[in-house]
Amino acid sequence: MKQSAKKLLLCGLMMLLLVSMMSCPVSANYQYVPAGWTTPVSGYWTDEQGGRDTYSALRYYRQRGDSLEQAYNELYEAGLAHNEQTLAQMKVLIDAQEAERKGWQAEIRKAKAPGFGFFAGGGVTPSGQIEFVAGVGLVWKIW
Repeated sequence: MKQSAKKLLLCGLMMLLLVSMMSCPVSANYQYVPAGWTTPVSGYWTDEQGGRDTYSALRYYRQRGDSLEQAYNELYEAGLAHNEQTLAQMKVLIDAQEAERKGWQAEIRKAKAPGFGFFAGGGVTPSGQIEFVAGVGLVWKIW
């Protein structure tokens, strides 16, 4: 069977399915019954099959609504739990970052503070000669 014939057959079947779904008759036959005619109150009445169909549809939509509401509530609770978990993780990260920052700042202060130590280098005498100089004293880190 050729490809175009298969596509045409599939299209025809889909159209038949569409038409068959659109032409479903309504089974309920409602009629208005005035008060005092055969009932003590006025209203709309139907035959037994129409009532069963209506009750079945109402029951289906009630169950569907209840199940959708239950699914929504479960998703809402899961969202709240996820939110609390994320906030707890963020707090842990923020606390760790603060601790790291405090440690880093303490190391910077310690590195920049003057210390007692040895120094060595070249020195120029009053006569203009360069001599090696070594000593002990306060030292600062410049770079």
